[in-house]
Amino acid sequence: MAGCVSGGAKAPPLTRCVAGLRGHDALMKAIRVHEFGGPEVLRLEEAPEPEAGAGQILVDVRAIGVNPVDTYVRAGLYATAPALPYTPGSDAAGIVVAVGDGVRRVAPGDRVYIAGSLTGAYAERALCSAAQVHPLPDALSFAQGAAIGVPYATAYAALFQRAGAVAGETVLVHGASGGVGTATVQLAAAAGLVVIATAGSEDGRRLVAALGAAHVLDHSDAAHLDAVRALTNGGANVIVEMLANANLGRDLGALAPGGRVVVVGSRGTVEIDPRDLMRRDAEVLGMLLGNRTAAELAAIHDALGPMLASGTLVPVVGRELPLAEAARAHTEIMERKARGKIVLTP
Repeated sequence: MAGCVSGGAKAPPLTRCVAGLRGHDALMKAIRVHEFGGPEVLRLEEAPEPEAGAGQILVDVRAIGVNPVDTYVRAGLYATAPALPYTPGSDAAGIVVAVGDGVRRVAPGDRVYIAGSLTGAYAERALCSAAQVHPLPDALSFAQGAAIGVPYATAYAALFQRAGAVAGETVLVHGASGGVGTATVQLAAAAGLVVIATAGSEDGRRLVAALGAAHVLDHSDAAHLDAVRALTNGGANVIVEMLANANLGRDLGALAPGGRVVVVGSRGTVEIDPRDLMRRDAEVLGMLLGNRTAAELAAIHDALGPMLASGTLVPVVGRELPLAEAARAHTEIMERKARGKIVLTP
């Protein structure tokens, strides 16, 4: 199986060779975490290159998506902690190097995006189960492919699997200019929902308007939820909340009767008035992507595939940094006024 592939028009000028050329003792560059802590614990090191076993796929990584959850795991704040040392990350895109026995959906040389990894995505190569690897449409760059996994799966699960949003309803995307927010705006607009999006910067507001938001508000304006009530004649049917600790208490007053808030992000505690829920027969729903079943995840990516291929969904990349600057990426992703996805390149 020796040979090289170019990866198509989106591949960088210097291509990498695929299976059979590195040998069984080959090393690769990878970010390794030996202790939980701040961004400084992310170290670029050499690590053994994994090999594909039965039902597994080895991907030559060209771009890596950085998600807020990566920072929580690194800091030791996530509900489940990986064994140390570990390589962070679940989202990436690249070219299939090798497939194990039983793998039929992809072959060496295929362009793919990954949504989950057995060995971690912050590396030159990532080992994945077959269910974690999905075709990357030719029209999308590797950087865009790295922006699909967590953001689009989270947005889809929040809107449709948890909130049960349907065409004609109004959805408020609170903090819409980041990775999950931009995905939510696109998915909601494509499904026929009326989208109200908030962002904290003029650049972010222009972005979400271009992605399909019918109304765009500045969430730093203390009166922005009054505007939501005015635009909806009472309140939104669904609110997708990226920063519940800052917004949830006020969100409840901007819900329509029978409304639902789906919490997909929070960095602390918040006080709410339960009477705001009672008056509206409303609900607050938590959503963690890691709680989705294998069948739910498969349904999500089956739904995303045609929309990515048709150009209905276009992942937004805000910034690209080299893999060696993973610590900088972890610092920047936690700052406010995000715009799209931060991507690392090996």
